[in-house]
Amino acid sequence: MNEVKQYIRQATATDDEDRKEAVEKIRLGLIPYLLKTEKAKDMVISFKDAGSQAAEIATKPGEDPWNFWVFNLNMNGYFSGDRNYSSSSLSGGISAGRVTEKLKTSFSLNANKNKNRFGEGDEQFTYTNERYGFSNTTVWSLTSHLSAGGYVSAQKSDYSNYDLSLAVTPAVEYNFVPYSESNNRYIGLMYRAGPQYFNYIEETIFSQTEELRFQESLSLDVSFNQKWGRVSGSTSFSHYFHDFSKKRLSFSGYGEVRLVKGLSLNLGGYYAIQRDQLNIIKGTVSDQDLLTRRRQLDS
Repeated sequence: MNEVKQYIRQATATDDEDRKEAVEKIRLGLIPYLLKTEKAKDMVISFKDAGSQAAEIATKPGEDPWNFWVFNLNMNGYFSGDRNYSSSSLSGGISAGRVTEKLKTSFSLNANKNKNRFGEGDEQFTYTNERYGFSNTTVWSLTSHLSAGGYVSAQKSDYSNYDLSLAVTPAVEYNFVPYSESNNRYIGLMYRAGPQYFNYIEETIFSQTEELRFQESLSLDVSFNQKWGRVSGSTSFSHYFHDFSKKRLSFSGYGEVRLVKGLSLNLGGYYAIQRDQLNIIKGTVSDQDLLTRRRQLDS
């Protein structure tokens, strides 16, 4: 019969403290299985001082059965409405990441469908938005701070007027902190440049139904996961080579900081100056488009 190890997360614990507590319980739970293997002879058991109730189990370095991969699966949905209005949404996705001193890679696959209804009878107006996306960033370490690789993304979105948006771009990344510390601290500068292909659902304001454009971007990403909480942020600048006025500058950030035990401060935000909307549908903007935001508008 399997024994279940449990622990209670303190309400004031940060993500870093919760992660360390979970690791300790996993170590304890692995002991019965380790005793049945040849690795049992390599196991060393040590205890903290008498004032501590926690036991620390240490083993010689071995292979990670997940090979450093971390997976996330999510699904969300909601529905609300009455006689005059209804709205429903269903979304899901899977992401995976692997960070080692030699390689950093991340995958993301997601889908989203929104359906909205306004009014009833002859005056009823309905619309549906669907979005499907995939992305991957992979870089190999050249040194403890410098990496090179590439970025791939594909998207289909009727809101953004994309029947297909495809990008394949080489990338170079410089990490100001060694990759071995990336789980707790990360400060990275990434440069990407390469082609992007667009196949539009409807003709754009630039009279295009499909086009191939070259773009470059420079982004700075920062994240800290410590006992006091976690903070992450990003700033990015990009432009198209065929028209340097088609550019974008964006900032985003999130923070969860413990001020004192039992009191934390949470902040998040995003701001962008965008002049690179090649995908806007040609034609006048109707009142329905403006009020419902069923498609992306020139902004």
